[in-house]
Amino acid sequence: MTLWSPAVTRLSIALALVVALGAPLDAAAQQETAPADPAAPEAPDPGGIARDFCHAVAAASRCRKAVTMPDGTEARLAEEAGARLRGDDSPTRAACSAGYAEFYASQGRLGRDEACSGVLALFGPAGSRRAGLLAPRGKPKLMLPEDEVAAIASDLCYADQVAKSCSGLALSDGLGARLAGQTGADLRAEGGYFAAECGNGSFAASMARGRTSMEAFCADGLARFGLAGTDRAGFLTGNAPGVPATPVATSPAADPTTGLPRQALVVLTALPPLPIGKTAEEVLGFVPGGLPAETCAERLAVRTRNAAALAEARTLGETTRLAVRLAADIKLTEAVCGGEAAEMPDAEAAAVATSGLEACHIVLEETDALGDAITGYLSDKHYRAMLAMEEARSWALEAFAPACSSLTERRMTSALRFARTRLARDRKTYPCLAWQNFIRDEQDAVRALKEDGAWMAAIERLDNRLAPAIHGLDAACDKQNYVESNTKYWLFQRRQIQADMAEAE
Repeated sequence: MTLWSPAVTRLSIALALVVALGAPLDAAAQQETAPADPAAPEAPDPGGIARDFCHAVAAASRCRKAVTMPDGTEARLAEEAGARLRGDDSPTRAACSAGYAEFYASQGRLGRDEACSGVLALFGPAGSRRAGLLAPRGKPKLMLPEDEVAAIASDLCYADQVAKSCSGLALSDGLGARLAGQTGADLRAEGGYFAAECGNGSFAASMARGRTSMEAFCADGLARFGLAGTDRAGFLTGNAPGVPATPVATSPAADPTTGLPRQALVVLTALPPLPIGKTAEEVLGFVPGGLPAETCAERLAVRTRNAAALAEARTLGETTRLAVRLAADIKLTEAVCGGEAAEMPDAEAAAVATSGLEACHIVLEETDALGDAITGYLSDKHYRAMLAMEEARSWALEAFAPACSSLTERRMTSALRFARTRLARDRKTYPCLAWQNFIRDEQDAVRALKEDGAWMAAIERLDNRLAPAIHGLDAACDKQNYVESNTKYWLFQRRQIQADMAEAE
């Protein structure tokens, strides 16, 4: 007999549902609780790869003595990123520029040595950000001071270019091995420790060869590096036919096929280096951001008069005023006029300061006048002259500070604090700005010459004024992107002028 009730029926239905749905529910639960499959490797980030690579490239360029980039690094990373990492047509061009800027910012913030040390921690063999982009460069065990070896390497590679260019001349037998033994380094090794210095020497030789006749170039090389050479005797042997025994000074010779000076035909791929031991200012013969020659002549004459008057001063007020003015004359003429070095009037300032008499009100009057001069020089964009006046003002406020009474001490302290702060700030800004303004003016002049068809004059201006100015910019500015952009534009202008000359043939 079967018992039936509504409760039993409901229980049977519920059990049937559990049986029917149990398997799918269990499967779903298993799917939810099962351990996840190992994650697939993340897709490469082309932008990040380009940024790190270009950061490392900038470091390898600026830290040649400390790091090197292993061969094949760029090809390996380009394959990983699936695109070119740098260049105008690279999809990661912006990221690459950011990488360059990142290194140059760290160099400006930390200084070159510390920035070069830090880059290995990021990209060295065990780099924390992207290992293997850079490797430490071991320094050879040198037998001579490094700067002396660098000069020898430059001269050796210059002489090598002379030997390759001049029939009848050759490097002395065994010269490379002899110098390696004397210095402790292979001076001409490709990618070696002194590769940059060697490249500078080779480049200087190519520039010299383009600026004069071949006979004069060979004669000069023989006079400098021959058996009785004035620079490095014994680097070269032989005697090129038709080469005079002494250097011959000539104007740039014309190429027999084009009639153009040879210098105009030299195709450059890098900025010409400064002559060894010369600054950009020395090559140019003046200081950008300085003063006109006639103004400098006047200031030098004023300096002489003030020095004589200070020696004859009899009163404290006269001594104080003349000491401040002479300090300004000395700072100004030494900085921008090529004036001979002179002693600052420290002794006179010390005598006033220890006299026990109040002199600070006079100093403050004189430094206010210097402030007016600073404003004027700034308005006229004579930035170096402005900085010289700021240095003179700081000197005066500090040197005469002990001569203050309680009435002037607070004002003097405040003025000195302001002067020091402004000088520290402006020293970082205005030398760089002076070079930028000069370069801009020179670029305008080159464009004007080009438009007039004065191609050779334009190239001479590029080589003799703009190229040294870019080196000056490099020395004065922390922002290396300024240097890179101006160098690229310099090379572009030179090639464009050469192309215009070729089209006009």
